[in-house]
Amino acid sequence: MAKWAGCRSDWAMFGRFECLATDGGPPFRDEFEDAVRHCRSGRSLPDQDPRMRGTIESFFRLFRRLCRYFTGQSFSNVVEKGDYEAEEMASLVFEGLVRAAIVFIVDSYHHRKHRGLGGRTPYAVWNEARG
Repeated sequence: MAKWAGCRSDWAMFGRFECLATDGGPPFRDEFEDAVRHCRSGRSLPDQDPRMRGTIESFFRLFRRLCRYFTGQSFSNVVEKGDYEAEEMASLVFEGLVRAAIVFIVDSYHHRKHRGLGGRTPYAVWNEARG
């Protein structure tokens, strides 16, 4: 994926998750639950308190930061959208967003020092764990 997205760094990270944390929303029912069971992985539903979901909340903060680089916006309904010309203001399609997210994670996020990792980068920690 890193090569496909045009990243400068390699991305040797891989593995199967042991436990996936989601909220209880409709996208995470039925078929999703079946897929998690098929992967032989666990699933947890964290407390409603955002402070108990630090990893995903941190990702959303970083993702909002990434989205600031692009023009245009979407709305939750047509009334809110009003006369805004979303199609004319769009600066990328979904594939472009996926590529941008991969480049951000591989070339920026994994090479930035993290307090939770003792000031080390996720890239360095992964390589240390691999031996």
